[in-house]
Amino acid sequence: MQFSNLLNCEVKEIGGKYYVELPTVIAKKLDISEGDHLHASVSKGQVLYWKAANNVPEDIYLELSTLFKGDETLISKWLATQRSSLHGKSALDLINDTVGLSEVRGLIKRMQTGDFS
Repeated sequence: MQFSNLLNCEVKEIGGKYYVELPTVIAKKLDISEGDHLHASVSKGQVLYWKAANNVPEDIYLELSTLFKGDETLISKWLATQRSSLHGKSALDLINDTVGLSEVRGLIKRMQTGDFS
């Protein structure tokens, strides 16, 4: 499916953040429904969107938002990046079970306190 000329979308500023209203055809293609989390990244002049495979618990998201000063791109990259401290998995891979979620929370706590051992 070609998406050229479909991205004439509205951008709104609310509280100092910018929000993009995606065209319906893209929302349908990504199978987005209310409550889903959508991530975006900019690479080589392109904006890349993907639907999060897992919804990130609010406390995790808020802690990362504080650590990364609200930078959505850094938060998304951190969540999706495989890490040796998470046994070669990403935070998104682990947040759906209690053991994995505990490991992610522990890593965030170590980052907050500067403990990178």
